[in-house]
Amino acid sequence: MKQKTTGLILLGLSAVFPAGAVEMNKKTEDETAKPLEIPESGWSNGAFLGPNWWLKNPKNLESVPHLWLYHVDLSYAYSEQGGNIDVASHRGNADLYLRRGLLSSITSYDINNRNTTINLTEKDTEVKNSNFRQGFRYALNDKLAGVVGFLWEQNSGKYIDKRTVWYSGLRYHPINTDKYDLMLGLFYAPQSDTVYMNDSISELDRYKTFLGVEDYSSDAMYLAERFDWQLTDVISFTESLDYMSFLEDSEYYFLKLNLKLDFKFSKLTSFFISYMANYDNNSFVKGLDDYLNQRKQLNRPAGEIETLDTSLDVGIKFSF
Repeated sequence: MKQKTTGLILLGLSAVFPAGAVEMNKKTEDETAKPLEIPESGWSNGAFLGPNWWLKNPKNLESVPHLWLYHVDLSYAYSEQGGNIDVASHRGNADLYLRRGLLSSITSYDINNRNTTINLTEKDTEVKNSNFRQGFRYALNDKLAGVVGFLWEQNSGKYIDKRTVWYSGLRYHPINTDKYDLMLGLFYAPQSDTVYMNDSISELDRYKTFLGVEDYSSDAMYLAERFDWQLTDVISFTESLDYMSFLEDSEYYFLKLNLKLDFKFSKLTSFFISYMANYDNNSFVKGLDDYLNQRKQLNRPAGEIETLDTSLDVGIKFSF
């Protein structure tokens, strides 16, 4: 398990420092000479601030507008497999960025439904995974921002009925330009609660003797890293890494890695390819693994509980 996790971390870090990065897409003389026109009031999509303004610290911009700014990203990916096993996967994501002066709000919701049908036995299985994040940031200087936030997750593939995390801390931008953006975050979560789907196991005829795993609560340390690289005017690369260690039991933690290539083909739309890896070692994994090992020692049928899930998605994104 540790080898898998180490490999994921190295993969994420290698993406943060790409070799041979060359400066491209410099502004033309006309663009640099054009004065910045800032609306006095109302709402704006912030186009006058340049590309990816919502990823930048407001104090790192040429000017800090005091009207309401917004940006929305909507994406959808679908994959299908047929034959003896039919698989249909739908993944949707919505991100809303709001900003007023030095205060920013980031709301994100991600949902993934995967339906699997084994045609021989006519058995259907549905796996649902939903994630919600709400964060508020306040710029302290041109590289540092204070953060408070909330995470909510449900993942039937990992038997997590509900996980909630409240956190606060700091975001640091050592690099924050039109071409490169690197963010490092360090947060403390005074409270996290996880409720497991014990019934999903005990309702199976084979595992009726499974007694379940108690709900888990702990404070935690949360590390986040994000790297955005604008390769050309139409191609961008994004890498993000989230790691949370539960302090009540240091052996329990989760790590999420996301690598994404985005190809823009119009002002509002783009095509993307993404790879996601989700490693989660928690008290349910330990409790179920102990139960399965006991069955194996008694020569009773038993499966395996995995800690790593991966997915490769192709889809379309709308930005406005």
